[in-house]
Amino acid sequence: MAPQRASRGTSAPLVDHFARRARARGYLARSAFKLLELVEKFQTLLPSSSGLPRVLDLGCAPGSWTQVVLERMSPKGVVIGVDLAQTPLERIHDARAISVCSDMTKTKRTLVKCVSALNLNNNTAKPSALFDCVLSDAMANTTGAREVDADRSRELVRAALRLALGEQHAGRDDFGDDDDEEEEGDELARHLAQVGSLRARGSVAIKLFAGDPKEEKAILQLLRDNFTRAHRVRLSTSRKDSREEYLVGLGRRM
Repeated sequence: MAPQRASRGTSAPLVDHFARRARARGYLARSAFKLLELVEKFQTLLPSSSGLPRVLDLGCAPGSWTQVVLERMSPKGVVIGVDLAQTPLERIHDARAISVCSDMTKTKRTLVKCVSALNLNNNTAKPSALFDCVLSDAMANTTGAREVDADRSRELVRAALRLALGEQHAGRDDFGDDDDEEEEGDELARHLAQVGSLRARGSVAIKLFAGDPKEEKAILQLLRDNFTRAHRVRLSTSRKDSREEYLVGLGRRM
Protein backbone atom coordinates (compact mmCIF):
# COMPACT_ATOMS: atom_id res chain seq x y z
CA MET A 1 0.00 0.00 0.00
CA ALA A 2 1.23 3.48 -0.73
CA PRO A 3 2.26 5.50 2.33
CA GLN A 4 -0.53 7.34 4.07
CA ARG A 5 -0.34 11.07 4.24
CA ALA A 6 -2.61 13.74 5.56
CA SER A 7 -4.74 14.90 2.67
CA ARG A 8 -5.02 18.43 3.99
CA GLY A 9 -5.47 20.39 0.79
CA THR A 10 -1.96 21.85 0.62
CA SER A 11 -1.03 20.64 -2.88
CA ALA A 12 -3.89 21.98 -5.00
CA PRO A 13 -2.86 24.81 -7.34
CA LEU A 14 -6.03 26.76 -6.68
CA VAL A 15 -5.87 28.99 -3.62
CA ASP A 16 -9.56 28.94 -2.71
CA HIS A 17 -11.69 30.73 -0.15
CA PHE A 18 -10.89 28.34 2.70
CA ALA A 19 -7.16 28.36 1.94
CA ARG A 20 -7.16 32.16 2.21
CA ARG A 21 -9.15 32.01 5.44
CA ALA A 22 -6.76 29.41 6.85
CA ARG A 23 -3.77 31.67 6.21
CA ALA A 24 -5.56 34.63 7.76
CA ARG A 25 -6.37 32.70 10.93
CA GLY A 26 -2.97 31.05 11.24
CA TYR A 27 -4.05 27.50 10.38
CA LEU A 28 -1.49 25.33 8.64
CA ALA A 29 -3.99 24.05 6.02
CA ARG A 30 -7.52 24.66 4.76
CA SER A 31 -8.59 21.31 6.23
CA ALA A 32 -8.86 23.00 9.63
CA PHE A 33 -12.28 24.20 8.46
CA LYS A 34 -13.37 20.60 7.84
CA LEU A 35 -12.86 19.75 11.49
CA LEU A 36 -14.48 23.03 12.52
CA GLU A 37 -17.54 22.07 10.44
CA LEU A 38 -17.62 18.60 11.99
CA VAL A 39 -17.44 20.08 15.48
CA GLU A 40 -20.27 22.45 14.63
CA LYS A 41 -22.41 19.56 13.34
CA PHE A 42 -21.51 17.19 16.19
CA GLN A 43 -20.89 19.21 19.31
CA THR A 44 -19.88 16.19 21.42
CA LEU A 45 -17.21 15.05 18.95
CA LEU A 46 -14.30 16.61 20.84
CA PRO A 47 -13.90 16.01 24.58
CA SER A 48 -14.87 18.56 27.18
CA SER A 49 -12.56 21.54 27.60
CA SER A 50 -12.11 20.57 31.26
CA GLY A 51 -10.22 17.69 32.83
CA LEU A 52 -7.41 15.71 31.23
CA PRO A 53 -8.62 14.91 27.71
CA ARG A 54 -6.52 12.97 25.21
CA VAL A 55 -7.04 13.04 21.47
CA LEU A 56 -5.38 10.90 18.79
CA ASP A 57 -4.93 12.69 15.42
CA LEU A 58 -4.02 10.20 12.67
CA GLY A 59 -2.40 11.40 9.45
CA CYS A 60 -1.86 14.65 11.31
CA ALA A 61 0.73 16.51 9.21
CA PRO A 62 1.01 19.45 8.87
CA GLY A 63 -1.12 19.86 11.99
CA SER A 64 -4.24 21.85 11.12
CA TRP A 65 -6.62 19.46 12.87
CA THR A 66 -4.35 19.41 15.90
CA GLN A 67 -4.52 23.22 15.97
CA VAL A 68 -8.34 23.10 16.09
CA VAL A 69 -8.30 20.52 18.88
CA LEU A 70 -5.80 22.55 20.92
CA GLU A 71 -8.03 25.64 20.65
CA ARG A 72 -10.77 23.70 22.44
CA MET A 73 -8.68 21.68 24.86
CA SER A 74 -7.95 22.27 28.53
CA PRO A 75 -4.43 23.30 29.58
CA LYS A 76 -3.82 19.77 30.87
CA GLY A 77 -5.00 17.96 27.74
CA VAL A 78 -2.81 16.11 25.21
CA VAL A 79 -2.98 15.56 21.45
CA ILE A 80 -0.94 12.71 20.00
CA GLY A 81 -0.31 13.36 16.29
CA VAL A 82 0.61 10.28 14.25
CA ASP A 83 2.02 10.47 10.73
CA LEU A 84 4.72 8.97 8.54
CA ALA A 85 6.42 12.36 8.56
CA GLN A 86 9.41 12.31 10.91
CA THR A 87 8.20 15.28 12.98
CA PRO A 88 4.61 15.85 11.83
CA LEU A 89 3.81 18.60 14.34
CA GLU A 90 7.11 20.48 14.20
CA ARG A 91 5.34 23.73 13.27
CA ILE A 92 3.08 23.65 16.32
CA HIS A 93 4.73 25.14 19.38
CA ASP A 94 2.48 23.81 22.14
CA ALA A 95 3.59 21.40 24.84
CA ARG A 96 0.22 19.65 24.65
CA ALA A 97 0.94 18.46 21.08
CA ILE A 98 3.16 15.37 20.82
CA SER A 99 4.48 14.02 17.50
CA VAL A 100 4.66 10.28 16.86
CA CYS A 101 6.26 9.01 13.66
CA SER A 102 4.49 5.76 12.84
CA ASP A 103 2.63 3.86 10.15
CA MET A 104 -0.97 3.87 11.40
CA THR A 105 -1.69 0.55 9.66
CA LYS A 106 0.71 -1.08 12.16
CA THR A 107 -1.69 -1.19 15.09
CA LYS A 108 0.46 -2.51 17.92
CA ARG A 109 3.61 -0.62 16.94
CA THR A 110 1.65 2.63 16.78
CA LEU A 111 0.10 1.95 20.19
CA VAL A 112 3.52 1.14 21.67
CA LYS A 113 4.72 4.57 20.54
CA CYS A 114 1.60 6.26 21.91
CA VAL A 115 2.06 4.54 25.29
CA SER A 116 5.66 5.74 25.36
CA ALA A 117 4.70 9.28 24.30
CA LEU A 118 2.20 9.46 27.16
CA ASN A 119 4.83 8.19 29.66
CA LEU A 120 2.64 5.25 30.67
CA ASN A 121 5.33 2.58 30.49
CA ASN A 122 6.16 2.70 34.18
CA ASN A 123 2.67 3.34 35.55
CA THR A 124 1.60 0.69 38.02
CA ALA A 125 -2.06 1.42 37.28
CA LYS A 126 -2.53 0.68 33.59
CA PRO A 127 -5.31 2.64 31.87
CA SER A 128 -8.23 0.81 30.31
CA ALA A 129 -8.06 3.22 27.35
CA LEU A 130 -5.82 6.00 26.07
CA PHE A 131 -8.04 8.44 24.17
CA ASP A 132 -11.31 10.33 24.44
CA CYS A 133 -11.43 10.93 20.70
CA VAL A 134 -9.75 9.43 17.62
CA LEU A 135 -9.55 11.59 14.48
CA SER A 136 -8.25 10.65 11.05
CA ASP A 137 -7.93 12.91 8.02
CA ALA A 138 -5.36 10.54 6.54
CA MET A 139 -5.28 9.59 2.88
CA ALA A 140 -2.85 7.50 0.87
CA ASN A 141 -1.11 9.17 -2.05
CA THR A 142 -3.75 9.29 -4.77
CA THR A 143 -3.28 7.69 -8.20
CA GLY A 144 -6.24 9.16 -10.06
CA ALA A 145 -7.70 5.67 -10.43
CA ARG A 146 -11.05 5.79 -8.63
CA GLU A 147 -11.14 2.18 -7.40
CA VAL A 148 -7.51 2.12 -6.32
CA ASP A 149 -7.83 5.35 -4.36
CA ALA A 150 -11.06 4.19 -2.72
CA ASP A 151 -9.44 0.87 -1.75
CA ARG A 152 -6.48 2.64 -0.17
CA SER A 153 -8.79 5.00 1.67
CA ARG A 154 -10.78 2.10 3.13
CA GLU A 155 -7.54 0.48 4.33
CA LEU A 156 -6.79 3.61 6.33
CA VAL A 157 -10.37 3.82 7.62
CA ARG A 158 -10.12 0.26 8.91
CA ALA A 159 -6.69 0.98 10.40
CA ALA A 160 -8.14 3.96 12.29
CA LEU A 161 -11.04 1.82 13.52
CA ARG A 162 -8.65 -0.92 14.69
CA LEU A 163 -6.71 1.65 16.70
CA ALA A 164 -9.92 3.03 18.19
CA LEU A 165 -11.97 -0.16 18.71
CA GLY A 166 -9.41 -2.97 18.71
CA GLU A 167 -9.30 -6.22 16.80
CA GLN A 168 -12.15 -7.66 18.86
CA HIS A 169 -14.52 -5.16 17.26
CA ALA A 170 -12.86 -3.95 14.06
CA GLY A 171 -11.13 -7.09 12.78
CA ARG A 172 -7.54 -8.27 12.73
CA ASP A 173 -4.61 -6.30 11.40
CA ASP A 174 -3.81 -7.50 7.88
CA PHE A 175 -0.50 -5.64 7.57
CA GLY A 176 1.86 -7.94 9.45
CA ASP A 177 1.92 -5.78 12.55
CA ASP A 178 2.71 -8.27 15.27
CA ASP A 179 6.18 -9.69 15.69
CA ASP A 180 8.07 -11.59 18.35
CA GLU A 181 10.26 -8.71 19.44
CA GLU A 182 9.09 -7.26 22.75
CA GLU A 183 9.22 -3.50 23.21
CA GLU A 184 8.78 -1.28 26.23
CA GLY A 185 5.05 -0.72 26.62
CA ASP A 186 4.36 -3.92 24.66
CA GLU A 187 2.01 -5.55 27.18
CA LEU A 188 -0.32 -2.56 27.42
CA ALA A 189 -0.17 -1.99 23.66
CA ARG A 190 -1.10 -5.62 22.97
CA HIS A 191 -4.07 -5.30 25.31
CA LEU A 192 -5.22 -2.06 23.67
CA ALA A 193 -4.74 -3.57 20.20
CA GLN A 194 -7.36 -6.11 21.21
CA VAL A 195 -9.91 -3.92 23.01
CA GLY A 196 -9.17 -0.53 21.45
CA SER A 197 -7.56 2.67 22.66
CA LEU A 198 -10.82 4.66 22.70
CA ARG A 199 -12.58 4.97 26.03
CA ALA A 200 -16.25 4.19 26.63
CA ARG A 201 -18.48 7.01 25.34
CA GLY A 202 -15.57 8.29 23.22
CA SER A 203 -15.90 9.46 19.62
CA VAL A 204 -14.30 9.11 16.18
CA ALA A 205 -14.23 11.11 12.93
CA ILE A 206 -12.56 9.45 9.95
CA LYS A 207 -12.12 10.48 6.32
CA LEU A 208 -13.35 8.13 3.60
CA PHE A 209 -13.01 8.38 -0.19
CA ALA A 210 -16.26 7.02 -1.62
CA GLY A 211 -15.99 4.25 -4.19
CA ASP A 212 -17.54 0.91 -3.18
CA PRO A 213 -21.07 1.18 -1.73
CA LYS A 214 -21.08 -2.40 -0.41
CA GLU A 215 -17.80 -2.03 1.47
CA GLU A 216 -18.77 1.40 2.77
CA LYS A 217 -22.11 0.08 4.00
CA ALA A 218 -20.25 -2.58 5.99
CA ILE A 219 -17.98 0.05 7.57
CA LEU A 220 -20.97 2.21 8.49
CA GLN A 221 -22.64 -0.82 10.07
CA LEU A 222 -19.48 -1.39 12.12
CA LEU A 223 -19.85 2.15 13.44
CA ARG A 224 -23.53 1.58 14.25
CA ASP A 225 -22.64 -1.59 16.15
CA ASN A 226 -20.05 0.18 18.29
CA PHE A 227 -21.42 3.70 18.82
CA THR A 228 -24.73 5.06 20.03
CA ARG A 229 -24.77 7.46 17.06
CA ALA A 230 -23.17 6.86 13.66
CA HIS A 231 -23.14 9.23 10.71
CA ARG A 232 -21.73 9.51 7.19
CA VAL A 233 -21.50 13.12 6.04
CA ARG A 234 -20.20 15.22 3.18
CA LEU A 235 -18.90 18.62 4.20
CA SER A 236 -19.43 21.97 2.55
CA THR A 237 -15.76 22.71 3.28
CA SER A 238 -14.59 19.84 1.05
CA ARG A 239 -13.66 20.73 -2.51
CA LYS A 240 -16.61 20.41 -4.87
CA ASP A 241 -14.88 17.82 -7.06
CA SER A 242 -13.72 15.70 -4.10
CA ARG A 243 -15.19 12.29 -3.24
CA GLU A 244 -14.22 12.61 0.41
CA GLU A 245 -16.77 12.03 3.12
CA TYR A 246 -16.46 11.63 6.88
CA LEU A 247 -17.59 8.84 9.16
CA VAL A 248 -18.52 10.00 12.66
CA GLY A 249 -19.19 7.77 15.66
CA LEU A 250 -20.36 9.28 18.95
CA GLY A 251 -20.66 7.49 22.28
CA ARG A 252 -18.62 4.29 22.09
CA ARG A 253 -20.42 1.27 23.44
CA MET A 254 -18.32 -1.00 25.65
